[in-house]
Amino acid sequence: MSDVSGLDPGSSHLLVTQRAIRHYIDTKVDAREQKWQEELTGTVNAFAMDQAPVGWLPCDGRAID
Repeated sequence: MSDVSGLDPGSSHLLVTQRAIRHYIDTKVDAREQKWQEELTGTVNAFAMDQAPVGWLPCDGRAID
């Protein structure tokens, strides 16, 4: 691992490294968020049905007091 403490903050090498790290982190975060959204959507879709499954009571959409 090289020491970057002596590099000028405006150095092109340092900027390229910072961009690469940001891109890597953003890609990981985006992938994790997309997976979470897919899991959430799958969970919600499981309950979005026109008819209740066999053995379930039908729901008229009103809350129970």
